[in-house]
Amino acid sequence: MQRTCANRIAARAPRRHSFRLVVPALGLLILGCQAQRAVYEPLATEAWSPVLRFIDEPPQWLFSADEISRRATELSWSFADDPGWTALGPGARSQTSEGLLEVRLRRAGRVRLERSVRLEAAKIDEIEIEARGLGPDQFLQLYWNHEGEEPTGRQSVRVNQRRAEGRTTKTYRFSLAGRPGWDGTITGLRLMSELEGDQRLRLRGLRATRRVLESEAFTAAVSRPWQVLLGGELRSALLALPDVPIERALEVPQGARLQLHYGLPDTFPGSLRFAVMAETEAGESVALMNETVEPRAEGNTWLTADLDLAPWQGQRLEIRLETSAGRSPDPLDGVAWWGSPRVVAPVHEVRPPNVILISIDTLRADRLSTYGYSRSTTPEIDRWAEERAVVFEQAVAAAPWTLPSHVTMFSGLDALSHGVNHPAPVPRSITTLAERLWEEGYSTRGIVGGSYLHPEFGLAQGFDAYFSYKGKLAAELEVQTEMALEWLRSDGRNRPFFLLFHTYEVHDPYRLHPTHHESFGGGRLPDGAVDAFVRGSGVDPERGYRLGNEIRWRRADGSALEEPVDAAALEVISDLYDGAIAYTDQQLGRLFRELEELGLADDTLVVLTSDHGEAFGEHGLSGHGSLYDHDLLVPLIVAFPGKVDAGRRISRQVQSADLFPTVLDTLGLAIPDGLDGASLLPILAGERISPVPAFSYAALSNHGVGLRMEGEHKYLFANNPWPRSDEREELFDLRSDPAELENLAATSKRRGELHETLSQALRRRAAGWILEVVNPTSEPLTGALQGDAIGPATVKTADLGTRARLRGRGNLEIEVPAGGKVSLRLEGITGTDTGLTFELATSGQESESPGFLEIGALGDGETAAAWWLTPEGWSSDEAAAQDHPSLRLLWRGVHRSAGPSPAETDPELRRQLQALGYID
Repeated sequence: MQRTCANRIAARAPRRHSFRLVVPALGLLILGCQAQRAVYEPLATEAWSPVLRFIDEPPQWLFSADEISRRATELSWSFADDPGWTALGPGARSQTSEGLLEVRLRRAGRVRLERSVRLEAAKIDEIEIEARGLGPDQFLQLYWNHEGEEPTGRQSVRVNQRRAEGRTTKTYRFSLAGRPGWDGTITGLRLMSELEGDQRLRLRGLRATRRVLESEAFTAAVSRPWQVLLGGELRSALLALPDVPIERALEVPQGARLQLHYGLPDTFPGSLRFAVMAETEAGESVALMNETVEPRAEGNTWLTADLDLAPWQGQRLEIRLETSAGRSPDPLDGVAWWGSPRVVAPVHEVRPPNVILISIDTLRADRLSTYGYSRSTTPEIDRWAEERAVVFEQAVAAAPWTLPSHVTMFSGLDALSHGVNHPAPVPRSITTLAERLWEEGYSTRGIVGGSYLHPEFGLAQGFDAYFSYKGKLAAELEVQTEMALEWLRSDGRNRPFFLLFHTYEVHDPYRLHPTHHESFGGGRLPDGAVDAFVRGSGVDPERGYRLGNEIRWRRADGSALEEPVDAAALEVISDLYDGAIAYTDQQLGRLFRELEELGLADDTLVVLTSDHGEAFGEHGLSGHGSLYDHDLLVPLIVAFPGKVDAGRRISRQVQSADLFPTVLDTLGLAIPDGLDGASLLPILAGERISPVPAFSYAALSNHGVGLRMEGEHKYLFANNPWPRSDEREELFDLRSDPAELENLAATSKRRGELHETLSQALRRRAAGWILEVVNPTSEPLTGALQGDAIGPATVKTADLGTRARLRGRGNLEIEVPAGGKVSLRLEGITGTDTGLTFELATSGQESESPGFLEIGALGDGETAAAWWLTPEGWSSDEAAAQDHPSLRLLWRGVHRSAGPSPAETDPELRRQLQALGYID
């Protein structure tokens, strides 16, 4: 990768603990490039730094019992082949079809399926049932009984989806070992659920299993660090096995301390003794810690120890982390943990700057007084920016919703490239900022608002500790601010550190902050209303299945007011939003002052930004999900160490993808190849750099792709094939129309050029399954595709001419004109999706043998499958096809699919997303 002058100098900066920074990395001492400018010259100060890490490699992903065990099948049934089940309920009917037992009711009510069995409970730990047709908030309940008993609620287990298998088939896993009444010989099973009148419950199979410890997997797990979640706090940890000590040795430096955390999972059977022993050079064994931990009914959390090693200064000390129990617990019942153990010591030398990334979710730039807003919403940020920071006036977010935008911030890849545009975990193959800084010896800490930043979504990669809030939204920011302040006062002395601080405070629901609301002269809420919230109003086929939002007032009991939200009400809600910004600014002021009082401000790179904005009636929209500037222009305020360039304002367009390389460049670290963002330091250094277009992607809401040319044009293209009543293209001249009100797509000479640029980006960079249908004949070709992967938000195209019609979920019709080609892209598909059934027919001809594509079995990176329609039927022989219609399925882009949304299997996470309006 070609380096700028600033980068070449940065490359000479020493790394890690021998850092000596005269901020060449900031591009502020540009030798041979331009006149000398202000320089950050850090002083050697006493800071606590790690001298021994017990965890010296990146941890494995979230630990679960699945990592050390397998499920041995005791019995397996197919519902379609088993006549023993009886369906009961209001007009219950059942039939078998396509290997499934389908059950329907005449009207809404409870459906029950019962069967006589003979199972030995001691041999079965779990029962899994594969089913289709139930929504995320619906359940299956499994009852059992013994000879002569009736099934009762006491002898039952109720679960929502536990594991997703594609888009519609779910596995419901019932854990039975240790349940009251699960003993002896089981003679009856009953399945129960609640269905709507037109709903179909389709059952595939039942499997009864017992867990078996895999000795090799267990041995491998013991030797690795893991990410472990206890009490909402994720930590890098090592297994704490009874009578299996963890040992490290070191020469004890002056003032050294051993810092660690320890804890039990909620499933741990009984108490455990945690001990830290030190073996001295003289052979003496000293107990540094000896604590017995009992399981807590309210749930277990991480406990903390900070142990003084000063008595052994200058000596060689062997440290042992030990655990013991009255009886050796079964690892399948839960294992205990040592979290982030390390030895730190005060070091008097120059250290690399600390890094703090503040992400204020849903904060649009034009509502900050820093950015010229008429109300003084952000006096603390204003002061901080004037005294210490650079304000970037045109920062474009990568996506108009939380998950993909944060992935971009943390990776330097825009939403087209990283592919995390649907609710799915971030693949481990993406290297995040936290991972990169952890590799450089940084202490990494995350304090976030949960939901799409919950550890299950994968953004906790690289953090030593990661707290994900899960309480009441109204208390989130205060709790997290206190936590951040406490951490800075204690662990902030451990240098260098990276702190991620994220909050949903300004996200809906829009709450009343009385002091700020009154100071702004905010309007009065309707009688009975306590807040306002945004909810999706569903997809609309007439508008290309665009996801719409609506705002409603809400009562204290959670119900919505019938009173509509008109223009006057939107003004009041906008006032609530401003009040939330002012309250957030007040809390951030506490954080800024603490940095200054602790003497950390001058040696810390602080980045304040947001993931997206919010609409309050502009373009007839509410909430976020569009590609207009009110949803995409976000604040970006960067306080470089030493107040370098403090008070500057940069008008050049930048983007969220620039954040990752800018932080690395500031620290003098190598910037990886293949990023979509670029360091902003050359801009600060005054180098001549051509404007770079900013791409933004709204895949989930079907608003398409945005291409923003700096201070010039904005081109929007809805990359879906759906018939629609409004335009698929929008083009605005930002110079004369900054509010994006006049669509020039039909008249502008730039339209063709911008469309081609955007289409090429879609074709080359956006990952997904590509389905190509070619019609070389002189007759129109019709096609029908069916499958779990087909839905309003998953079928995309880069072709303006492609049209398709969705005939209900999973049923797609296309038409290919004579001599034409259709290219569709299928997004958000996991390897477990079952596949696609397809038919092609030219005029007057019918396909007699539909083809089936098993998506999960196809390879990556090249043509994965191809079929041709010949006069004799379907053929996989290209030569035999000649001039006949062809269909090809292939993967294009980097294959990063990481599975279905964790919200499908985690009820608490689903509740968080519902509270923020992401899930109805």
